[in-house]
Amino acid sequence: MLSSALELAEETASRGFTMEELAARAAVSKRTLYRWWSCRSEVLAEALVERARIVVEVPATSNAAADLRSYIRSVYLQANAPEVAAALRLLMADAQTSPVAAASLRFFTSHRRDACLDLLSRAQEHGTLSAGLDPGVMADVILGVVWYRLLTEEPTTDDAAADEVHRLLTGEH
Repeated sequence: MLSSALELAEETASRGFTMEELAARAAVSKRTLYRWWSCRSEVLAEALVERARIVVEVPATSNAAADLRSYIRSVYLQANAPEVAAALRLLMADAQTSPVAAASLRFFTSHRRDACLDLLSRAQEHGTLSAGLDPGVMADVILGVVWYRLLTEEPTTDDAAADEVHRLLTGEH
């Protein structure tokens, strides 16, 4: 059901999809679908969290700077996947008018932000980042680039953008 939700988000990017369409795509009854989720935003948020858990690299080696760079690149790469970008845009749009969708968006963003904060804290402990920088603001910078570019359809978040953000945070040249 989760992979079906991401596929449908991409296919129906201009209008979104209904729970009925998702039930048909996933070959389950609407009753089964509604047993787990009350709306598409809840399904999308869970699908995005699960995909990120499986695909986004959160390394933990002895090189905190390289780990941070790998993480940012991985986040940016995933944000460019057409089904992920479509799902994020749909979730963001739904969140503007629905309290349930807004809660679903917060569920997804807090999950991703927590992983980012863990990496940033470790990087600070290893001296990769200035101890005076606020990890929350740094996480906002890393993840904010994704959201801004999704909203404005600016150039994609690629390795070059990831490396620039990494340089901004670490001061490496």
